[in-house]
Amino acid sequence: MDCADSIGRLAYMDIEKIRADFPSLKKTFDGKPAIYLDNACVSLRPRSVIEAISSYYTDFGGCARRALHGFGRATAERHERSRAEIAAFFGVKPEETIFTRNATEAINMVARGLGLRSGERVITCELEHNSNLLPWQRLAQTEGITHVRIPLGKNYSIDMEELSGQLAKGARLVSTAHISNVTGATQPVKEICGAAHKAGALVMIDGAQAAGHIPVDVREIEADFYAVSFHKMLGPSGMGALLGKRESLETLLPLLIGGETVTDATYENCSFSPLPWRLEAGLQDYAGAFGAASAVSYISKLGQENIRRREELLGGLLMDRLSRIKGLKLIGNTDWKERAPIATFLIDGVPSDQLAELLDSTENIMVRAGKHCAHPWFNANGLPPALRASAAFYNTEAEIEKFASTVEKLSGTFF
Repeated sequence: MDCADSIGRLAYMDIEKIRADFPSLKKTFDGKPAIYLDNACVSLRPRSVIEAISSYYTDFGGCARRALHGFGRATAERHERSRAEIAAFFGVKPEETIFTRNATEAINMVARGLGLRSGERVITCELEHNSNLLPWQRLAQTEGITHVRIPLGKNYSIDMEELSGQLAKGARLVSTAHISNVTGATQPVKEICGAAHKAGALVMIDGAQAAGHIPVDVREIEADFYAVSFHKMLGPSGMGALLGKRESLETLLPLLIGGETVTDATYENCSFSPLPWRLEAGLQDYAGAFGAASAVSYISKLGQENIRRREELLGGLLMDRLSRIKGLKLIGNTDWKERAPIATFLIDGVPSDQLAELLDSTENIMVRAGKHCAHPWFNANGLPPALRASAAFYNTEAEIEKFASTVEKLSGTFF
């Protein structure tokens, strides 16, 4: 059975009913429907998430924990309930769930909070998002840490033999993406955590591309730190979380300090709050937390395994269809069973940015063109900006076919 036949048999997901939950999918431009294939950047939001976000402003509007009045109590209760729901979704405890603006802030919180010193080593993969590269680059420049980059091995995942060799030389931290936003490759994160812990190193996982797409149990993975961005998993923008082991989170120095992070203060000193509030400075994005909890609830109702299977097969259809286009070069493993539904590619003689603009202007097909926040890897390999199409469970087979056929048609106009 090929991937297209398999998709047709996924009766457990009523795609048209699901699509009706997403207001953005009803948009048309010049009478043509919008085809959204930029999900690796930002996912669309179901109506329930939008309503949850709005509920803070319409029903509460207060300040949690600092206010004892009715609005304050209601906000605090809903905020902490949201935290508990999100924690349960990822297999951690509420106090092990730190709210941030996004995965970028979460990674910076770890980078700054560990108090890394000159000579200490941090290991990453050579292909990381800028958010998991630039913080270590800056610490190398300012604090003198050693940033080691492991080359890609089989199937575009980290070379475990090279990692073991580097861990033998000592390391404070290993930090890598769970799923690459460029190649769609999934890292063996549990194996990485096991090897790192055996060598006495901590592990930071950038889960921005994994959370909401595949089941993620942070406790089972045994990650010390796990960063997520809710805008990539049906939730609001400007909302993320740092998850992990309590004992590891408690070692972090706060990235920011001020209101909410302390229980008391004098002109000379202060007493810090316990987790999670010690690491959450200032008035929080309550609406964002409500929306994030609604997002994980929506995902749970659909079933994470159902979503994973649906996206795996959509990815297979995407890879299969693109592989037929003359001159197209896919970046990453061509085996659709071993990658997320992310197709980053180049076409000989076709500028990716122009192709992306034409896809949008002619057929309302929305994709991404550029170096995808992985500039060092693109530059080191002499690669020009590439075009990326990324599917989500609410995309249809017809949309993927329309995308591929339009790419094929438009690419021919450049010759």
